[in-house]
Amino acid sequence: MNMARAVFLDRDGVINKYREGYVKTIDEFEILPHVAIYLKKIRKLGFKIIVLTNQSPVNRNLMSLDDLKMIHENLINRLRMNKCIIDDIFYCPHTPEVKCGCRKPAIGLFRQAQYKHNIRLNDSWMIGDSDTDIEAGRRAGCMTIKIKRDGTLNEAYKVIKKYEQNHN
Repeated sequence: MNMARAVFLDRDGVINKYREGYVKTIDEFEILPHVAIYLKKIRKLGFKIIVLTNQSPVNRNLMSLDDLKMIHENLINRLRMNKCIIDDIFYCPHTPEVKCGCRKPAIGLFRQAQYKHNIRLNDSWMIGDSDTDIEAGRRAGCMTIKIKRDGTLNEAYKVIKKYEQNHN
């Protein structure tokens, strides 16, 4: 079986607008402009698109697991309307105090994705807007790109495309 490559993306501040106090409902969930365009371009370079997100509002009882699943279904469906496919979403519902193995900067979410989708982590990328995202990506063995919170994926796409051109 062939191994896949992935671009892992943080959710809040990368795909959707960052919100102080967490995104807890579909009404608070606002996809950033042009996300579908750049994710489609990244996919055309031969990468799976996988979201890895810390979602402590679940364990803080600020939202239910069903609320989180509805937000993620909404994201998948809205991007699909723009012919953009997200292969999977992995989330950690824990607070930092739990010290679990899945909350970034730990690499449990990467491992889940790796096993489920047969991913070569050292040929994959992590795009995030925080030092925690970048540290997690490095720990997992991925190449990393830090973008500005609520910025665009354009610069990340350019970095990946240039790397692909220089290494193929």
